[in-house]
Amino acid sequence: MLDPIEDPFTGNVLPPETNPSYVLVTKREDGGIDYAVCLKGETKQLCAYEGREQPIPVEALGTEMIRDR
Repeated sequence: MLDPIEDPFTGNVLPPETNPSYVLVTKREDGGIDYAVCLKGETKQLCAYEGREQPIPVEALGTEMIRDR
């Protein structure tokens, strides 16, 4: 469950009921935890990794990953 997110490009609040953004939490075999995000705003998104639409590992996040939606 995500709280409402303010779109940094439009300033509008994106309600969680209609926004498809999500965080993926995966437990590794060694007991560690990996986090990845798919954030979708009104005009931009952070949800493309390795050439396809999928959550981006937190350690790979960067402004260069922002794409038009």
